[in-house]
Amino acid sequence: MKKINFVIAFLVVFGLVVGASFSQAADLDGTWNLKVTSPMGSGTPVFKLKQAGNKLSGDYKGTFGEAPVKGSVDGNSFTMKIPQSGQWIVYTGTFAGNTMKGTIDFAGQGNGDFTGTRAAGKAEKSAVKAEKAADKAEKSEVKAEEAAVKAEKSAVKAEKAAAKKKVKKSTKKTVKKAVKKVE
Repeated sequence: MKKINFVIAFLVVFGLVVGASFSQAADLDGTWNLKVTSPMGSGTPVFKLKQAGNKLSGDYKGTFGEAPVKGSVDGNSFTMKIPQSGQWIVYTGTFAGNTMKGTIDFAGQGNGDFTGTRAAGKAEKSAVKAEKAADKAEKSEVKAEEAAVKAEKSAVKAEKAAAKKKVKKSTKKTVKKAVKKVE
């Protein structure tokens, strides 16, 4: 019984800690300053992005003027595209925290590479968001540990009750035997 309660408590703690770490979803929200290099030249476009689930939207401002951004996010990978003369310029890359990197397909007219950093305001907000998520995970872990202790105490209490019941039975048998001997 004690082992079962311990295993259950361990699984609860593990589930809460792992769940809390996965709940810190990747986030591309914010203003991103990119550096683009290609055989056609270089540039420093700015993307203002908004992520809703795995959908990405926003605005582009750079060499090709201003344009809306559409895209998608999958884990720490993303694709975003901007319209240009009836075709799409497609940025494909990965990101971690406040940096991104990847490649660009200039609507079949050539390719390039890019790196980018999130503007400071969003970086600070992301750090605060990450800190809050870490605090939440820590609180969940504490609650799970408290639940494990409570389960352990319940197991000990159940064992004591079972032992007490066993002692009572044993005592009754001993008393009955003694009474029979006396009679």
